[in-house]
Amino acid sequence: MKNLDQINSRNNMWSFSLIAIAVLLFGGAILPNSLNPILAPCIAAEEKAHEHGDKDGHAHEAVEDAHVHDYLYANHTCPTCKDPIDPHLFAEISNKKKNIFGRIYFCCADCGKQIKKDIGKYYMSLYRTDEKTGKEKPLRDLKNQVCPVEGGTIDGKTAIEYNGMMVSLCCPDCLAAFLKDPEKSMAKILPEAKEFRFEGGAEHEEHHEGDGHDHGKDQPTSGDKS
Repeated sequence: MKNLDQINSRNNMWSFSLIAIAVLLFGGAILPNSLNPILAPCIAAEEKAHEHGDKDGHAHEAVEDAHVHDYLYANHTCPTCKDPIDPHLFAEISNKKKNIFGRIYFCCADCGKQIKKDIGKYYMSLYRTDEKTGKEKPLRDLKNQVCPVEGGTIDGKTAIEYNGMMVSLCCPDCLAAFLKDPEKSMAKILPEAKEFRFEGGAEHEEHHEGDGHDHGKDQPTSGDKS
């Protein structure tokens, strides 16, 4: 009986060892992203588009964000080619340890792939770098006293950096809700901020239908996994 227990014990140890090896072999593919010293990619740009892609490959956001954007609390110009962005195409990045979350918008799938390769660098360049001096600029504290999710008083402890801006909330539950639709919450804090007024929302469909785009017609499709 003792010998049987010893055999079972050895088999269990071998099973755990094989699982550990499998994790190292197959899980290693995500290590380059996690080693990014600034930010780790949370959702690849193409994968975000897959969630809401049409059969023709054109990407759209979730229903709650399907309206034309009057304000966009992020970059309005594609950081790779300087063309106007499509408000339905973006990559999300996250650093839970530093409470950083952001979105980088772009104009097409090709630019999205390029941004994905070094998304931390693009985040710092867009949201934490002074355009005049080229040096890192301090975090912009919005100093909101009302939680943009629940509408209650902030607790003074729960906050997150979103696109270079510090947003205060009333509780951890609201933090999770904020991450699901940050633009909706930002509109409550900065409802008429001229610097975030987005003029390209109504024209982006026409921009993609034309043949003047320099990055090709390929758009993310449901079968295009990176």
